[in-house]
Amino acid sequence: MSDVDILVLGATGFTGKLIVKYLSSHPEKSTFRLGVTVRSKIKGDALLAQLGLAEDSVTVRELDVADSTVVEAAVARTKVIINTVGPFWKHSTPVIKACARQGKHYVDTTAETFWIHSVLHEVDSLASQSGAIIVPSCGLDSLPADLSAFLSVRALHSYCDSRHITWSGSGRSLTSYDMPISPSGGTLDTVAFALSSVPREALRESLQPYALSPVKGSESPVYRLIYRMRDAKYSWGSFFLMSPTNRAIIHRSWGLFERQAQSGSPGASYGPGFEYDEFLAASNPVFAFLSSMSIAIAGLLLFLSPVRWLIKKAVPPGSGPSETAMNKGYIRATNVTQLAGDAPIRARTEIVGKGDPLYLLTSVMISESALALLSTPPETLGPLPAAGGLLTPATALGQVIPDRLRRIGLFDISSQILDDGAQESV
Repeated sequence: MSDVDILVLGATGFTGKLIVKYLSSHPEKSTFRLGVTVRSKIKGDALLAQLGLAEDSVTVRELDVADSTVVEAAVARTKVIINTVGPFWKHSTPVIKACARQGKHYVDTTAETFWIHSVLHEVDSLASQSGAIIVPSCGLDSLPADLSAFLSVRALHSYCDSRHITWSGSGRSLTSYDMPISPSGGTLDTVAFALSSVPREALRESLQPYALSPVKGSESPVYRLIYRMRDAKYSWGSFFLMSPTNRAIIHRSWGLFERQAQSGSPGASYGPGFEYDEFLAASNPVFAFLSSMSIAIAGLLLFLSPVRWLIKKAVPPGSGPSETAMNKGYIRATNVTQLAGDAPIRARTEIVGKGDPLYLLTSVMISESALALLSTPPETLGPLPAAGGLLTPATALGQVIPDRLRRIGLFDISSQILDDGAQESV
C-alpha cells in the first residue's frame, strides 16, 4: 500500500466524486499524491472510468470505515484526510479519532453538530497532544459563515489599529445568504438518520448556545420568521435551515479566540459582546415569512417516518443536481458586523461564489482547505493551528483560505468598512 498526501474518504458519493475530479485536475496536482477509498475494486475501477482518470494518477484503496484496524492503517499512510462519509455519527468517529491520535490533518463536510459535540473533548485532547489539525465543516456548512464573520472582525481590528482606537470588541454580526439550494440524497439521508437514530438528549445538548465553544458567551439571538438588515443586496430574509450548525461553528471560533485573548494574545479576539445570527435572503417581507413557514412545515414533516421513507425512495443517497444545474448555481454571503459601542462603524464582508454552493463549491472549498493544511506550515497558519486541536475553518485557515479561493477564479471575497455611508476597502 503506497503512501499518499491527500486521501478522500467517500469518493464514490456525489460530493466525493466532485472532490476527486477537482483535485485530479488541480494546477498543483504535481505537488501532491492523491488517494481515494472505495468499498471494492469494482467500485474503484468504475470511479476512475466515470471520471476519465488513469489508474496511475490516483491511488485507490479498499476501505470499510467500520473496520478500525483498516482505518488506522489507512490514516497512517497519508498526511491529510478529506472525509465525506455520512452520516458522520454512524460512520466517522473512528476516522476522526485515528487522525487526532496519529497527528494527521483532517477536514470534512459534516453539518452534524451533535456528532462534533459527541467527539469534541476526546478528539481535541488527542489532537493537541499529536499536533493534528482537525477541522470539521469545511464545505457550505460552515466555511462561508465562519470565514465571513472572521474577515469582518479582522477588518474592524485593522480599522481600530489604523486610527489608534482601543479595541473594545465587536457587537452584532449578521449574515445574509442569497443562493438556490437543491438537497442531495446523502443530505436528506443524514437528516432522516438524525431524527430517527440519534438520541434526543444528544440533539438537545448540541443545540445549546455555545455547545462547541470552550468559553461560554451571552445568549444567542432568538430565531425569527422575518429578518431585516441594511448593507446587503436583499435587506429582508427568513429563517435559515443551516443557522444552528453555522452558529455552533462560529461560536467555537469566537470561544477559541476569546480563550486565546484571556491567555494574553488578544490579536484575533471578537470581543465579549459578539452576537451572531443569519438568514436566507428574500426580496420582500411577504416572501421572507412564507419561506420561514415553509421551512418550519418541512421540518415538522421530517419527524414523520413515512415522510422520511418517501424522501429516501424519491431522492436516494448518491444523487444530486445535474452538472448544468450546478454550473448555474451561486452564493452571495454578506456579513455585516458592528463595532461594539455607540460608534456607527461596521464591517461588511461579501463572499460571492460561482456554482452550486451545496456540492460544486463545497467540493472546491474542502479541497482547498485540505491543500492549505498540506502545503502551509502550522506555525504560518497561526498559534491555534500550531498547537493542534479540533478547530474551525476560521481559526485554522482564516489566514490562508481566502487567498486560495480567490486564486481559483470561482470566488470573489472582499471586506469594507462602513460608516454611515462612507466606505473604505480593507
